[in-house]
Amino acid sequence: MKKSFKALKISFIMGLLLFSMIAVVAPTSSAESKLTTLDTVEEDGGRSKLISFPAYIFMTFDTTELNKPLIIDQAVSVPITIEYKHDVPKSLFNMFALTPLLQNMIFYGSAIAPMIQVRLDVDGPEWANIHFAQPDVIFDIPNPEQSTIVNTELIISPYREAPAKPYSIDITATSTSAGRVTSSSRVFTVTFTPSYIPMINVKIDKPVREVSPRESVNFGVTITNNANKNTIVRFSYDAPNGWAPVINPREIELPPLGTSEVIFSVKAPYNIGWHDETTSMQIICQPFPSPLTAENLSQYEIAAQVADVRLTNYGFSVSGIEPFLLVLVIILIVIIVVFLYLRKQKK
Repeated sequence: MKKSFKALKISFIMGLLLFSMIAVVAPTSSAESKLTTLDTVEEDGGRSKLISFPAYIFMTFDTTELNKPLIIDQAVSVPITIEYKHDVPKSLFNMFALTPLLQNMIFYGSAIAPMIQVRLDVDGPEWANIHFAQPDVIFDIPNPEQSTIVNTELIISPYREAPAKPYSIDITATSTSAGRVTSSSRVFTVTFTPSYIPMINVKIDKPVREVSPRESVNFGVTITNNANKNTIVRFSYDAPNGWAPVINPREIELPPLGTSEVIFSVKAPYNIGWHDETTSMQIICQPFPSPLTAENLSQYEIAAQVADVRLTNYGFSVSGIEPFLLVLVIILIVIIVVFLYLRKQKK
């Protein structure tokens, strides 16, 4: 009797194992739509087809910080929500609910439900520091028709050489496999725009010149665009009354690292030349990002570059002698008047 019971027990266990293998290799038709086949290389070089179940990765980004230009050399955190799920049929999975260890072994490859690792990789440019706060994200493997969610962050910090235009980066998320649940890999795209840096270099050819009354002098002004975008430069000047300055052209547009020259011409007034005098003027170079908008006009005023030029006149008298000359002129006039009066009296 005991032997018969023992044999029956062994037969039951063997039957359960056999049924489990059949259930995995040849599942019900209701689950066939969710099954995929995975080719595996056998030792003899041939191929056999094993039943597998696909996994899925979903990512959502909080793009609040990416909807505006990113400040140069300042890190911005982009929150990311990652969701992981798989397509093991619930009906098939629940057939082994009474034996969870065997259930995990059949579907997940181990008696204890494994952890799933999702590796995050980013293909970023050299002009930005882009990385993840947690590049390897760990998930508890979810039950069928459920998902697991983990949060992490994408860190973006553009360098000074970053171009001020929209740029897209690819993020690849790859999960590990678990038993008959296959690995998964998906690519997501994130777009951001580095902020504009209004940087120009201004160089004046011979900024100090000598000038005579009514003489015209031309200064060559070389502008180099060191900004990270096409830049419009507008020119103005600050000059004393009586002078006639002209800038040609009044506005130019330069690509990054582009160079151009404008001419600052000035004509001296008549009333110089009496004594030594130096006149200073300022050439104001105002950069703006191209294309020019109303917002840009006020936003980048503080970025103006100011270049100084000086015009020197060497007169025939020393500055400050005018009062003495005036007295001398008066004395001469008095002498002439007295001389003429005395001469008239003699006649």
